Amino acid sequence: RVSVSADATLRLWDLNDYAVLAKATLPENTKGLCVAYLTEFILVGCENGQVCCFDSETCERLWELDAHRFPVTAIAASHNEKFILTGCDDGDIRVWLLRTRELVCSLQENHSTVHRIVIFADDMHALSCSRDRHIFCWNLKEERRTATLVQRLGAVYSVDVFADQSVVVSVGQDRRLSFWDLRASELIMSIEYAHQADIRCVAVSK
Repeated sequence: RVSVSADATLRLWDLNDYAVLAKATLPENTKGLCVAYLTEFILVGCENGQVCCFDSETCERLWELDAHRFPVTAIAASHNEKFILTGCDDGDIRVWLLRTRELVCSLQENHSTVHRIVIFADDMHALSCSRDRHIFCWNLKEERRTATLVQRLGAVYSVDVFADQSVVVSVGQDRRLSFWDLRASELIMSIEYAHQADIRCVAVSK
């Protein structure tokens, strides 16, 4: 129930009557590229490399974090809301403690824009997908990559994981729905021409 616009505004919506409950403006000379909604906070990844934090009820701006040198293109929060992952236009992924905004580690395997980050239910593993055709599975506790999936053609724009935490679906420039087995790091099947143009988003019901 939160939206972020290229006009540098953020709006919180009531889904009962679709009224605007609160709104805010991002810092000057930037715009929001991604957003994460938490119990207490709304986190917006910005074009200027910052993460801007707002109160989840009033949209009051609380703080800014200088997360990356380049635009923050992906953001995800752990289910326990203790840490966040940010992805950058240069491929860097960083893990931050939410309360202190302390940098925990940097995961530098992608070589181009990180389009989406998904954190598993155990809060110990995560997926990232990138313009460089790669999908990586990360062990956040050990700060290392545990699996690599490579799309044959084009950027991977979005990814999600099924409830069993072992099957992954991805979409991108190849216009396919691709299903992967993380345990074997291999493609299970793909649905060709699922759409007539690039597929930008995918989500799995939990």
